[in-house]
Amino acid sequence: MEHRFTIPRIAAAVAETGLEFLGFDQLSPALADAYRRDFPGDPTMADLDSWARFEAAHPRAFSGYVFWLRRRA
Repeated sequence: MEHRFTIPRIAAAVAETGLEFLGFDQLSPALADAYRRDFPGDPTMADLDSWARFEAAHPRAFSGYVFWLRRRA
């Protein structure tokens, strides 16, 4: 089942469920490089607050989100 999410809604769902956000899947190399340039302090590219700021600065960055979560260890 598909659900429409924003990055803040993903962050809220992660907090509500106690899961861990692992990152976005299917990022183009150009998008990943742009994120790394803007947020070099996030080497795992898993900081949803940074991703929300990135998307606000680059509103056409995503056409949809494919992401991975896991149970916290």
